[in-house]
Amino acid sequence: MINTNSKTKIACFHSFANLIQDQFMQGEDKYALGKDKEMTDWVCEISPGETGADWILGAIAKYIIRFKNFKNEKDLLKIATFAYIMWLKQGFHLKAQYEESAKIISSPAGVGGIESKKMVDGLGNRDRQESSGHNLSAGTGKDSGYMPKKHNTTVAGTM
Repeated sequence: MINTNSKTKIACFHSFANLIQDQFMQGEDKYALGKDKEMTDWVCEISPGETGADWILGAIAKYIIRFKNFKNEKDLLKIATFAYIMWLKQGFHLKAQYEESAKIISSPAGVGGIESKKMVDGLGNRDRQESSGHNLSAGTGKDSGYMPKKHNTTVAGTM
């Protein structure tokens, strides 16, 4: 097991983010149900549970157990990918700033129709930038525009 610190986390973040991007881009064609919808959306609609996306939580639990049993990197990437999808489905990306006590949005009506919103530029209370599309650069080696900024706030549950 390797020790980590902020310097290591920052240095490796783009590589990890690119691996996560590869996960959901590979699923784009496999799980598409139309231009603006994929299988995850459909499954969450037919089986919403308490959060509106309980199926995603179940998938994360499955990959946690698989990682515990087999220690495969791909299972960690699946966990992170599903966490990212849950973050999007709950509408947290539409908030002006990170809120430590943010509540789950159980019914994010109209989320898909919003074309341009101020997007998250990191974790915690950050300056926002206008975004009308994806700012991703998997496999290109180019900066995706995300670099965690130092701040004085400690967020519970961070590594």
